[in-house]
Amino acid sequence: MAQEEVKFKRLLIGPLVCAFILNAAYPPLGWSVLAFFLLVPLLPHMQLSWKKRFLWGWAAGFAMQASAFWWIFITIRDFGGQPLWVCSVGSLLFWAYHGLDMALWLCLAPLTAPFKSPFLRAMGYAATWYVIQLELFPYVFPWNLGSALAGTPLLGDGLALWGADGVTFLVAFIGISLVLSRQEVTHRGWALVPLFGLATLCIGSLLPNPHEDGEIKVAVIQPNLIPWAKRESLAAYEFYEAHALPSRRIAPQADLIAWPETALPFPLDQAPQYQDELQRLVEMIDTPIILGAVGSAPNDLLTNEIWLFAPHEPPQRYVKNKLVLFSESLPWLLKWAAYFDPNLGAFVPGKDTLILRIGDVEIVPLVCYEATFPRFVSQFPGGNLMVNLTNDAWFGKTQASSQHLQLVRGRSVERGVPLVRATNSGISCWVDPQGEIHGATSLYQAESPVYHIPYQVFPSPNPWCLLGPKALRIAVWLWLLASTLLSIWSLKSDAQTSNLA
Repeated sequence: MAQEEVKFKRLLIGPLVCAFILNAAYPPLGWSVLAFFLLVPLLPHMQLSWKKRFLWGWAAGFAMQASAFWWIFITIRDFGGQPLWVCSVGSLLFWAYHGLDMALWLCLAPLTAPFKSPFLRAMGYAATWYVIQLELFPYVFPWNLGSALAGTPLLGDGLALWGADGVTFLVAFIGISLVLSRQEVTHRGWALVPLFGLATLCIGSLLPNPHEDGEIKVAVIQPNLIPWAKRESLAAYEFYEAHALPSRRIAPQADLIAWPETALPFPLDQAPQYQDELQRLVEMIDTPIILGAVGSAPNDLLTNEIWLFAPHEPPQRYVKNKLVLFSESLPWLLKWAAYFDPNLGAFVPGKDTLILRIGDVEIVPLVCYEATFPRFVSQFPGGNLMVNLTNDAWFGKTQASSQHLQLVRGRSVERGVPLVRATNSGISCWVDPQGEIHGATSLYQAESPVYHIPYQVFPSPNPWCLLGPKALRIAVWLWLLASTLLSIWSLKSDAQTSNLA
């Protein structure tokens, strides 16, 4: 009994250490190197039965989610305006749902790594994690393990070669192989394997930096309108003036003015008077304005959009493709959730990845958490500036805003072009192609910074980041297929041997 208790305590340490690593690897601490070891504390659990692996993995996932994303409770309370019991149940369900990714990984990983060598086992474990996190699991807020390294000297440059998806695999592989190779007594040469993986990651630092031969001055209007004011208190003209007034003042210093996501939280396509007002404004200040607004869709549904108004030109319009699961869109099994908040699931996605243009500047428009999807952002053709309009005011004064920014900044490294971020209440900033953050604003303060952003007038796309992630993705899937078939064959062989005995 005493031995079982000691074993239980040792097993319990794994999930708790995983929770600590996840929190420490991402902002506000930002100890990104710890991301290499996120999965390591669960390696001792691989010897358990599949049922126990599933349960211990779920415990680890729940601990990670509850500690890193506790702000979900605040979002449901303040954004949804729900009673305490709804906030509590909703938060618990969210953490339990997201925690299933670790349960699936710990349960399935041994099946994809039926090998004795630490190198092959590390490959199987890392490949399983890659597929679960990036291919199979439908996250509400997708967190990408590779994005933890964005902005990290030398290591973060790997995003320029492999993308955040590929770095996710390399980070998991390096950490796991480092531990497994140290445990291997008879083959000490395997200790060189994680060094090889680390060298593969750092090759991105050898890629040439983009040659910047232009500059654009972008002013960001951060009005600091709280969510419930946006939803209930202010009239349409008050929303407009909260952004237009600072725009008039700051226009002489800017080539482009950016308003945040849903700066105008009403169907702008059904409000021609505000379209005319915006056109008059940009012609009066002689400065284009890019802004977030709501649009209308059939059946009383809505769209989340970006509009670009420029002097003496028709407006350009982009409709958000990637909707927030369980908020802007609802699976059919959860349509009943709209009973608590009619705004849930009221949006429909766009279908086109359009480039917006002002002069010689091609803009990749990204609404809110669309910028956290590397593969989605790679679908936009061209572009020498990315503009991310978002509203993180729902998160309160928590680490969620800095977490969101960390997941976004890797897009600049991957595409080799700068990204400017305009938010309602922070964090607004711009990110250079090395992943460095410039001019970050404070949370819940009205600010109007002007960013001087260098860019390539004729950008040359990064061919490595287009080919590297795709090649690695194919290799991972082929590896999983081969190792899984080998595992099944081994199980059948063992069963036949047992029957003969």
